[in-house]
Amino acid sequence: LTKVQTVMEIGSGAVGLSGLCVAVQMAYHSRKGSSLFLTDIQQDGLLENLKQNVLLNQENLQHLCRLPEIGIKELDWTDLDAAASLPTIDLIVGSELIYSPETATSCSAMLQHLLRINPLMQVVIVQVTDRPGWTDFLAQFEQMEQMETRMLQPLFPEWHDEACKLLGGKEALGTMSRLDYGLCWIKNKNKNKIAATGT
Repeated sequence: LTKVQTVMEIGSGAVGLSGLCVAVQMAYHSRKGSSLFLTDIQQDGLLENLKQNVLLNQENLQHLCRLPEIGIKELDWTDLDAAASLPTIDLIVGSELIYSPETATSCSAMLQHLLRINPLMQVVIVQVTDRPGWTDFLAQFEQMEQMETRMLQPLFPEWHDEACKLLGGKEALGTMSRLDYGLCWIKNKNKNKIAATGT
């Protein structure tokens, strides 16, 4: 985060937990003037609840650190034109974004679009890896020659092993495998060349 100026969380929900965690890290490690945007669709007062939660956490954390500027924006993954209103983004973060083939398709399309218009941008996603659509999501990036995709799974092997033991077995199966989180990192392979040539 030391070189990051603008971070955006996608799929923030009404809480924005991942984004708020990043905000605390940015307070200690990012450059002055850095900013963070939390985004999701506008549905059933979701963004209003998100804004209230951010304000509450800012009040609670202000005695510990100076958080970066945090904005709330609407972002519908099915509306690629909406990306035009976004600033230049250095890093996208998200957690538990994919839960169906439909979300896999729409999220992948939006991220690919954002990576094209922000060639230096990187994407970090934490995800339960047995959810419907996740394999499809990864496949869409892995088949693109210009994209580099790395998957770390399980995210915390020792935690996963201990949790499985607590659940009564050496391996967690079915719903118990919800403890099997992975981390996905996506970026343009030739981002330096892309940035220099504008292609």
